[in-house]
Amino acid sequence: MQARILLLFWRTWFVRNEITHGSKAPPIQVSVNFLTKYWGELCSIRHDSKQSDKYGKQPVRNSLEKQKEASPKSIKKWQAPPTGWIKINVDGAFDTTTGDAGLGVVIRDDQGRTLLCSWRVLFQANSAKETEAMAVTEGLQLAVEWCKEKAVLEVDCLSVVSLLKKV
Repeated sequence: MQARILLLFWRTWFVRNEITHGSKAPPIQVSVNFLTKYWGELCSIRHDSKQSDKYGKQPVRNSLEKQKEASPKSIKKWQAPPTGWIKINVDGAFDTTTGDAGLGVVIRDDQGRTLLCSWRVLFQANSAKETEAMAVTEGLQLAVEWCKEKAVLEVDCLSVVSLLKKV
């Protein structure tokens, strides 16, 4: 319930910004449809480790399939960073039909305690690769600003990982 309320607050803030910056507020039904779709997608995300696209992203499948297919042995658990380090987990999601995207960041310590988390909706992103790169940037910026420990970065987009290794 708390997550739904936060999502509602976020959408209210978005509508407020639209009005503040001279745009018309979207009709209530548009916001209802957006929030319903977004909530459904958040609740049904699952990455299939058997398939990935050219960027290393994996398709989303619904949570009922996950429950049918997943066995306790096939579920990967989060692994803590070395003692005294933090781990920055980032991910991005991109809708090719609308150009809408979202990114998320979670930073945890070596005990698994969440230190920071962030998420952002992007409108008119160009690609899944761009969205993943923006998630990496956001995660690194947060870590530099708020954390003093050495960091491990975890991202699931192979093409972004390849680019980072070249830098």
